[in-house]
Amino acid sequence: MGDKDYRAALDAFQRSLGADDAPLSAYYARGQAQLALGDVCAAVASYEDYLSRGRRGEIAPETRTRIGRHIDQLRDPEGPFAKCAQAPIPARLTIACADPDVHATLDGRAIEIGQPIPVEAGTHTVTFARAERTWAPLQVELEPGVVSSVVCAELLQSQDKAPSPKDVLPPPRLSAGQKTAWIMMGGGAVVGVSALTLYFYNLSRFHVWKRFQDQLADSDVDPSSETTDELARIARSIDRAEPVNVGLAIAAGALTIGGVTLYLVETNKKKNRSELTVSSGALSAHIQQGTVGLRWSGTW
Repeated sequence: MGDKDYRAALDAFQRSLGADDAPLSAYYARGQAQLALGDVCAAVASYEDYLSRGRRGEIAPETRTRIGRHIDQLRDPEGPFAKCAQAPIPARLTIACADPDVHATLDGRAIEIGQPIPVEAGTHTVTFARAERTWAPLQVELEPGVVSSVVCAELLQSQDKAPSPKDVLPPPRLSAGQKTAWIMMGGGAVVGVSALTLYFYNLSRFHVWKRFQDQLADSDVDPSSETTDELARIARSIDRAEPVNVGLAIAAGALTIGGVTLYLVETNKKKNRSELTVSSGALSAHIQQGTVGLRWSGTW
């Protein structure tokens, strides 16, 4: 077929597409005629019309894939029909700021505030800065052909409301008195464990001494001197350890109640509590504004 035949076929397809009941295949046939006549860009548009108008089931999937690849080939910027490749449509961005001391950068380069700037579609980074500080960068997404603007007022105001690291209060720290109180309570716990250990050790030796005494009382044989000396040694050891055990218990209680008292005093300094009483068994503390009293009581 010559150009004359293709021209006649194209005219026929154009007339058929003007009818209300135009067949879908006429769009594809028109594209074929346009491509044969060298009108590549028009052929691409006809192919796209054919694909976009075809409802599900009207175009086989493999046909749709084949025509889509053909369109990509015709639009390939490196191919023989590069003139039909779609040129990127730029977007336009305007940066506005009423503060004359603020300057801005777009993707790292300085720009003039208030003037529309042609940019490629996609994501861009806008940064506002003043002599004494730089605000966090703002990501701007631009669509092809879209005219957009970024105003600094709301951005700077919202970021100024966020607390700076200097404004964030550090976690509360223990005062020297509170640290001393914790040391005292820790020491009281250690001394208390020591007192309990000594108590149970003495108790076990008392049971040993008591068992020997009971055996000797039930026996008709006089005990040897070694046995009596050993029993006497155990008894003296228990007697010597008893006041030590009592002293350790008192020290543990004093350190614990003293540490608790000191901690409460330090903690409640600013709460204007006039009176406070803390007790732990035989040891108690009475705190009155300006004075602290300790009392220990026990049975001997």
